[in-house]
Amino acid sequence: MAVERVRARPDVSASVGVRRYEAEDATALTFGISMPLPLFDRNRGNIDAAQAEFRAADARLAGARQDAEADRQAAVARLNASVSRVSAADAGVTASQEAYRLSRIGFEAGRISQLELRGTRAALITARNAAVDARLARVRAEIDLARLQGARPLEGPNNAQAASQQNAAHRRRRRPRPARRRRAVPGPQ
Repeated sequence: MAVERVRARPDVSASVGVRRYEAEDATALTFGISMPLPLFDRNRGNIDAAQAEFRAADARLAGARQDAEADRQAAVARLNASVSRVSAADAGVTASQEAYRLSRIGFEAGRISQLELRGTRAALITARNAAVDARLARVRAEIDLARLQGARPLEGPNNAQAASQQNAAHRRRRRPRPARRRRAVPGPQ
């Protein structure tokens, strides 16, 4: 806009020259100054066009900022949802492990069939797969959020600390249980 405003000012020009007059056989030195008078053309159209381009660029910038903020908020929502999904999947795994443990006890006591035991084992495997999928979705959501924030994903003290806590909790859950003695359960009489 400043360039177009400067172009609206009149350009003052000076000229110096030599002129030869053949009729008198003389040479003359000439000077001249000229300045256009902008009575009708004050470059108003170009100034208005530059202002419109500036407003359009400003609107595009504001739109890009709003899009980036919306993307960031959506990524935060996906991350929160995936964290909830991980918690629910972990609760499902815990419940499935307990159901399988009880089914095993019932099978060893002769109370349930091998088919029912296999069904609870399949439910446990499905629950574990769902937990893995939930963790994978959470990691992807963390990566998306980090990318939108311009940070490196899965770095920093908070993420490293959280990862080590999750690994320790996972190791505690995976610890083999001591073998239980079989108790004789009296059958129906």
